[in-house]
Amino acid sequence: MSTPDVPSIGELLRAHREHRGMTQGQLADASGLATITISTIERGATVMPYPKTLLRLAKALDIDVTEFFDPTNSGTTPSRATTRADHAPGAQPDLDASSEDPRRRLLARFQTLSPDQQVEAIQQVTKLVRRPRRSAPRGPRTPL
Repeated sequence: MSTPDVPSIGELLRAHREHRGMTQGQLADASGLATITISTIERGATVMPYPKTLLRLAKALDIDVTEFFDPTNSGTTPSRATTRADHAPGAQPDLDASSEDPRRRLLARFQTLSPDQQVEAIQQVTKLVRRPRRSAPRGPRTPL
């Protein structure tokens, strides 16, 4: 079973910024971040931006932070302008938690978390992404 390409955080950031007709400089001003930071994320030079950075960008774009992880977006133009109100308490996520696609299930569950829990979850994922990977054992050790 092949998995469709998932747009990167940088591609989704650029799509949402362009969808709102903003330049990188305007987004930098609105978010309080440096233009170079936005450029670096959009180019993909930063694999996983800090959670606080993502939250500032989401607020400046008036979207929910989960939009940066939404595998249903095309990566070029958001299918719809999802605002934080779409994910307000009591709002139903538009993703199916019973989906066979694990990314859709993860995002559906993520959307049920409170904003504080979302920040904590992003921080945990960031730690996992930045942790050095251990190589798998290569069989029994033999004395030299």
